[in-house]
Amino acid sequence: MKDYLNITQLAKLRNVTTETLRHYDRIGLLKPEYVDEFTGYRYYSMNQVELFDTIIDLKNLGLPLKDIAAYMSSRNIGNTYTLLTSKESDLKREIAEKQKQLKQIQQKIQYLEQIRDMDFDSSEKWEVHERKARKLVVSTAEEASIIDFFYEFTKLRANMESEYTMFGTNVSGSVILGESFSDIDAKRLTRYPAIPLELCKKKLDYGKVMELPAGKYLCCYGRGLFQVGNPMLNQIREYLARKKLKIVGDFYERDMLDMSLTNDEKELAYCIEIPVEVLT
Repeated sequence: MKDYLNITQLAKLRNVTTETLRHYDRIGLLKPEYVDEFTGYRYYSMNQVELFDTIIDLKNLGLPLKDIAAYMSSRNIGNTYTLLTSKESDLKREIAEKQKQLKQIQQKIQYLEQIRDMDFDSSEKWEVHERKARKLVVSTAEEASIIDFFYEFTKLRANMESEYTMFGTNVSGSVILGESFSDIDAKRLTRYPAIPLELCKKKLDYGKVMELPAGKYLCCYGRGLFQVGNPMLNQIREYLARKKLKIVGDFYERDMLDMSLTNDEKELAYCIEIPVEVLT
């Protein structure tokens, strides 16, 4: 038909499928100007090409079809301005969210790059450091198993600021009672899941605040799970004796590679900070 395009011709103009045009017809967004009563073929006038271009352009901007349909039924400068400024606000929010996600991912990549080549199996890098006082939010229930740890730690996470994510970071940890480590006959270490207070909201939902006092801390690195039966415990005892160091408080176990990153126990890594004083 002269001055008309069939559905295939119009679809090819904007590189869409004919089914797209049939869908637009069904929802009333762009109905053909003429339908052959015998063949059912759809035909579109040249004036509708401009309408189709507008629909496709708005769709490419990310506008949903229902918003496009509302706009197409009542187009004027005021409505156009409102439509575009509303979409601008939506995009700004999306970009801000993506930028925050990107920053978090970059921080986690940087962290992994820093520690992936660390030697966690040697005591040569163990050192005594001066630490400032630090505050932790500690579970009120003792960890009796790995399942308990996950349960208690999940409850502690409710305290954290909503924008903070755990994946790929070294935030999870525990406070281990020094006396349970000193008891060589103990069946297990007495520990309580913990997170730094600085990452938490002002009002805590769960747990209690505990302060690690300022002083000298022996920093030890190891792999696997720090628990009774791990050779790391004897290595620390031998190191303390050799360096004439005395335990004077509770330990802080900071997970450096945790189960959010690997399900291979051999790849897990931690830092144990032990408050000590030098024996004279």
